[in-house]
Amino acid sequence: MNHYWRKKVSVQNIRILTRWMTIVFIGLFFLSNLISFNEKDFDLNTIDLILMTLMIIYIFGMVLSYRYEFLAGFILTLCSLLYVIIHDLFLSSWFFDIRGYYLIIPGILFIVIGYVQNDINLNSIEFERLKNELADIQQSNTLANSMLGIVPDMIRNDDLDFILQKVLEKTIQSIPKAQAGSIILKIDNHMEFRAAVGYDLNLLQKLELKFEDILQYKLGLIHDPVIINDVETYNVKDVYQHATVEFSEENQIVSKAMMTHVIMYKREIFGFINIDNLEDPKAFSTKDINVIKRVTKHIESIIENQVLIENVYKMSRYDALTGAYTRRYYQEQVIGLYKESIKKSKSFSIITFDLDDLKQKNDIHGHEAGDLYLLSFANLIRDVMPKQSFLSRVGGDEFVLVIPNSNHELAYDIVKSIETKCAETPFTYDHESLYFKYSYGISSFPNDTEDLELLKRLSDQRMYENKRKKETQ
Repeated sequence: MNHYWRKKVSVQNIRILTRWMTIVFIGLFFLSNLISFNEKDFDLNTIDLILMTLMIIYIFGMVLSYRYEFLAGFILTLCSLLYVIIHDLFLSSWFFDIRGYYLIIPGILFIVIGYVQNDINLNSIEFERLKNELADIQQSNTLANSMLGIVPDMIRNDDLDFILQKVLEKTIQSIPKAQAGSIILKIDNHMEFRAAVGYDLNLLQKLELKFEDILQYKLGLIHDPVIINDVETYNVKDVYQHATVEFSEENQIVSKAMMTHVIMYKREIFGFINIDNLEDPKAFSTKDINVIKRVTKHIESIIENQVLIENVYKMSRYDALTGAYTRRYYQEQVIGLYKESIKKSKSFSIITFDLDDLKQKNDIHGHEAGDLYLLSFANLIRDVMPKQSFLSRVGGDEFVLVIPNSNHELAYDIVKSIETKCAETPFTYDHESLYFKYSYGISSFPNDTEDLELLKRLSDQRMYENKRKKETQ
């Protein structure tokens, strides 16, 4: 790079020196011609007029050299050569009269300068191209590292909104002129704000937007990345009228410039990412288009990975047949509830259920009927259990219902409600009504015990006591 600048400065110095030298040469040339004309008493003939015309063109070439050295050099060289040839053929011998030969020197110098300057310009263009490529690579690397930093959050948390918020924050940090932004997802024909930076997300989520209401649709720019420098013209009047609450003027923040691009998933529109500048209408330029494209590709990749992670989470957390928690996830959740209950001095209850006649149902009606029997029983419990409760399948025909903020009496009332529901809603298979038969056991924290493992065993023991009691009757 230093060599490039030294070469450029050297050419500039030679250019200045050549121009001054050309001016001196022209001055000497006209002085000598003035003496000749004086000796001839300015008796101009046709040859003199031709030579004067060539000198006028030569001076024009000199003026041209201030912008186009290469072209000026050819004009100066051609004019001086023609001058010498015509002068020597018609007026004197070149051997005795060398006047005019030195006019060729500036022309040759300007041709050389033109070649060198062209080389410098090409190097300059290449240098700028490489510099821009390096900046793009650095920005792409920054974005990639930012997105990689989200991976641990994705593994720890399967909440898509949480991940989208992290993605948006990292994106805005990676784009120098980005000050705010949002991600909106397409749900059927409606648009929902799911992440925001620089705006109140709670307020944005009160906007009832259809797909046809969004700015990208109105501009006909659904699939292409685009920069909008007059956002205020479009969306204040049209967007805020769809709010479920009244927006004050200070809450109606509208960006001055926006970059936006569609987010695709499985070849369908998943949503849009909007990157905003709140102050400068010309904050973004066409070179930023590549940035928003790269960001969108990262987001699409993250969404694909997130869906895979969600599926893995579901497989590890939810029973494939009944949708209840798995034994492992049940253990995690009940430990968390136990710690919270100790910390906040709250109670909770555990109810263990065991279906008494699943084997009989399988033997008589087949395993498909047995699976549907299990699913129906789980759904029946879900219809009755309180909102904060969670149901787990911890064995083939064994379920555990955990009820926060409850004691033994409340848990027993829920069991009675389940019994009523079972009596009113028998399991129907192949036009035959089959009634649920099950045993249960209840234990409550902290009344029964403050030891979690003992609490779980106690619920299990009481369930088996209930089963044995029914068998002896």
